[in-house]
Parts: sequence; C-alpha cells; structure tokens
Amino acid sequence: MTKKIKVKELMREDIPVLNLYDDIEKAAHVLETYGVPFVAVIDENEEFEGIITHHTIFKTFVDIFGMGKGDKITVFVYDIPGQIAKLSEIITRIGGDIISFVVLDPKVKTDVREIVIRIKTDRLAETIEAIEKAGFRVE
Repeated sequence: MTKKIKVKELMREDIPVLNLYDDIEKAAHVLETYGVPFVAVIDENEEFEGIITHHTIFKTFVDIFGMGKGDKITVFVYDIPGQIAKLSEIITRIGGDIISFVVLDPKVKTDVREIVIRIKTDRLAETIEAIEKAGFRVE
C-alpha cells in the first residue's frame, strides 16, 4: 500500500517573496538571482496576494521600452553629463515625441554608452541628421 503524502511534505519554503509595492526592477532582479519560475507577492500583513512570473516581467519591459511603437534610433555617446538632455532637445525641437530612452552599459572600459531611443516622428531622417550633426554617432 502506498503512503499518502501530504502537501506540507512537498511544500517549499525557500521561494523569495516581494511586497505589493516593490519596484518591477526588484522583481526582475529576484527572478534572475534566485533562478525561480515565479516570486510570491505578499501584502503589508504578510498575506499571500499572488505571483510574478518571468512572462509578466518581460511583457512589462516590452511595454516600457515602447516595442512596436514609433521608430528606434541607437546613439553612441560619451558618458558625460548633459548628453541625454542634448538628445532630448534635438528630438523635441524637430517635433519628435520621445517614447523611451534606454541607456545600455556595454561593460567595456571606455566611457561610451549606447542609448536606444524610441520616438514618434514624421521627420525621422531629419532627426537622425540633426543628431549626427551635433556630434553623436547613430546606428
């Protein structure tokens, strides 16, 4: 006769937990760090509210990055103060609507950063030309 196994015997207690009001970045970090398929979410009374999955995180970041909206421009800049402000001014002056700015750190020892910009504009070529004229490298 087989032994009746209780749920309690199979339950894991080492699943990481997030608070309802933690940032999405913390959720992504916990999922990556612990290598788990989901993270439990609790309220201020430590009551279970639900879970966050990898799928939910990816979907949220796709929305944040503006995927499928506007045009994508990749700009390489030196890591000095004011570069994002300068790019924003150029894009805005030409009538572009900035959907997102993502600054990537290429993990190299140079001071060059890659900025991926999503913009909504009817004047893409003119915008790229103005950015290049200001001394930025666009790809």
